Amino acid sequence: MSETKQAVEELREKRRRRAEEMAAKYRAGQSLQQIGDSYGLSRVRVQQILEQAGCPRRTRTPSDKPARSRRKPVEMIDKKTLDKLYSIDKISLTDIRRQLGTTFYAIYRSLAHYKMKLRAADEHRQIRIKCPELDRAALRKLYVEDGLTAAVIAERFGFALVTIRQMLGRHGIRKYKR
Repeated sequence: MSETKQAVEELREKRRRRAEEMAAKYRAGQSLQQIGDSYGLSRVRVQQILEQAGCPRRTRTPSDKPARSRRKPVEMIDKKTLDKLYSIDKISLTDIRRQLGTTFYAIYRSLAHYKMKLRAADEHRQIRIKCPELDRAALRKLYVEDGLTAAVIAERFGFALVTIRQMLGRHGIRKYKR
């Protein structure tokens, strides 16, 4: 046998042994990722090697754990605290948010849940959160004529920078670098 053929045969034998070791680890309960990490291979490559070696995939079983939502649940503010701060003490929503360390959305959800009526001044705030729009003329004046950056406009009106950039695009106001 030539040296090349012998080297190829040795390589095949080495790969076959490695595939058998991987299959044994997989049958013992290790995950594809764990096996791949130990050999310096990706999870997908381990799966391919196991398939070529004839090792059957484990079937998935329903987990005992409940499915997790990616979205964080909105906290509810207890009625007594909300009633005292909002209805009795007449504290603004911004100050309530700061005091409780929560979001406007959580406050609005809690107000709606307890069927508490919004004060007139806060109705405008709620509309702005649900549908944040600056009118086109005002946005053009601030951005183009006054030369304010999107970041300054966002800070001034209490929006995220990305929201102002989206509004500029929606209104067809050309975004330019300064």
